[in-house]
Amino acid sequence: LVNQPRTYKCIIVGSGFSGICLAIKLKRHGIDDFILLEKAAEVGGTWRDNHYPGAECDVPSALYSFSFETKTDWDYQWSEQPQILEYIKSTAHKNGIMDHIRFASELLVANYDAGKGHWELQLANGETLYSHFLVSAVGQLHKPYVPLYQGIETFAGPHFHSANWNHAVDLSGKSVAVIGNAASAVQFVPFVAQQAGKLRIYQRSANWVSKKRDRPYKPWEKKLMRTFPFAKRISRLKTYLRNELIAYHAIKGNRVANWLVKMACLNYLNGTVTDESFRQKLLPDYPLGAKRILVADGYYEALVRENVELITDPIDVIDETGILTRSGRH
Repeated sequence: LVNQPRTYKCIIVGSGFSGICLAIKLKRHGIDDFILLEKAAEVGGTWRDNHYPGAECDVPSALYSFSFETKTDWDYQWSEQPQILEYIKSTAHKNGIMDHIRFASELLVANYDAGKGHWELQLANGETLYSHFLVSAVGQLHKPYVPLYQGIETFAGPHFHSANWNHAVDLSGKSVAVIGNAASAVQFVPFVAQQAGKLRIYQRSANWVSKKRDRPYKPWEKKLMRTFPFAKRISRLKTYLRNELIAYHAIKGNRVANWLVKMACLNYLNGTVTDESFRQKLLPDYPLGAKRILVADGYYEALVRENVELITDPIDVIDETGILTRSGRH
């Protein structure tokens, strides 16, 4: 019995937004007998792992933060990855969560023993842990998916997923291919377009994209929110209601709400892309809300640059020097 591992009240897997939130709530309810298992060496989840150029949240910061831990000095209305990561870290430190986290502790197997009434957890380091309650807070963006295109292993140049961005690679003046055009791409493409000599974006299907209209908070706005915290709560409520009353109902099929969001997307597209044939390539062939609606600044503007090309021809194979499409173009 001396060597028997202790049984925790609760074990949380992951130290991103969800894991940190649950840990804080447990402590505020007087429960301290818990730990968080984190496979990495730092908290942050997806905001630790995704650090590509232009990485930011497509939900306004007033809403994309804990309701019980408001922040009055966001730099932008839609915050960038470094400040979001710092917010998670500071919130964990402030609420005494760091002492509950076991880093470099990847969970491999979890089995529930009904007879003993506890979970048995096997970690990658060979350790065994026990807990009465087990909560998964691992999210879904920590393991990037890389399509296995035929011949991709032969490509001689640098290649990486946006979630594993290689900052050591200098894209200045280079010929760059981006495969995909969804939530991450619309953020980093404007940055790559400014550096690359030639940028080719391979699009499988078009997305509904709405202009973000982001801007930095002015110094007097930050001072106002510091002096009167309720101003931040009002801003949060306004953002919440806008999403609940318009965006949510648009996705659910309300005709008026759907039309409003669709017009916002079309106004951004039509106001930026003047070539009709090019515009048709960027117009989705499915109803608004059937897939994630993207919110971005600068994406369509990047596509109309002279050094940027949009390719809708499917990829066939990848060889040592580039990409061969189904039509035979290399």
